Amino acid sequence: MINGDKETLRPSIGSPAVYDHLGNVAGGYLRGERPGHTLQATALVNEVFLRLMQNQEIQYSSREHFYTFAAKLMRRILVDFARQENSQKRGNGAQRIALAPELAWGGSSLAGISRP
Repeated sequence: MINGDKETLRPSIGSPAVYDHLGNVAGGYLRGERPGHTLQATALVNEVFLRLMQNQEIQYSSREHFYTFAAKLMRRILVDFARQENSQKRGNGAQRIALAPELAWGGSSLAGISRP
């Protein structure tokens, strides 16, 4: 650890200054997302706070280390959110229906089809 008190190097997770800074970072990330994104900056910051509270055993060497970790966590949350949205769009959880063998397309069944 660098010279200094642990409390001065590690920002207080619940302080308004930290919340404001992370809100600015979240706003920057969300400006780079698609228009009409359903996740708001406040919700993103709140999710970061929840995950930071779950990982309290992590030791940050400086304020920059803390903010870098929080920013990477935001990015992971956005990626997870996008994956979840895409999986729902692509039929995640939809019931699979088997096709009848006569409807299946395959190698030799294409031989009788003429090409233009």
